[in-house]
Amino acid sequence: MPDELWHEEKQEMFRQLAEQTIQGKVHWGCTYYNPISLLNEDVFEDEPACVSHIFEAQTLINGIPYHLTLSESIDIPSGLGDISIDLTRDLQARYLMTGDALSRRVNVYEYCQPEALLERFADDPVTLLANAVVPHLISSDKVKDAFSWAAFYFEKGISQKTLRHPVTRLARKLFREQRVMDFHRIILDCNYRAQLLDEMKKQGA
Repeated sequence: MPDELWHEEKQEMFRQLAEQTIQGKVHWGCTYYNPISLLNEDVFEDEPACVSHIFEAQTLINGIPYHLTLSESIDIPSGLGDISIDLTRDLQARYLMTGDALSRRVNVYEYCQPEALLERFADDPVTLLANAVVPHLISSDKVKDAFSWAAFYFEKGISQKTLRHPVTRLARKLFREQRVMDFHRIILDCNYRAQLLDEMKKQGA
């Protein structure tokens, strides 16, 4: 199948899953959650530091199991948010493994300022599916239990510049207060991000 046609089919699949989730026709169960955390830059892969969290979930559609991995992140220091989704249909005769991310819209994403992300990608199927699925996962026991063992970061050698960056400090606060939905919102919504940063500043955090 030509890449362009497959991309359109994939986007339609994500869009339909989002609609069916919102309508209550598809119910996702959280199987794993990696809480809000700070990852150091990778100089070998030329990847910046970022704050992120990851959900894994599953559902049954017409008796067929589907597995979803949803990752949301904000690069430090650029402030660019990204959402990545991998989807697997676990049926031998109709096996499917596909994925997509906002950052794969290279011609648009690379030239986008953080403040423009929400307007540009609000109707993107990746965003729609994330917005549909996350509210159904945040109250799960997997999410609650994850905060009992997690740390905001484990790595050594993270620069003070990264640790003191406003987005890093805000993410650490949201981690400590287990505010998963707020972290989801600030991935693309820079106005809400600025609001929370202002509140944090007033609190002296």
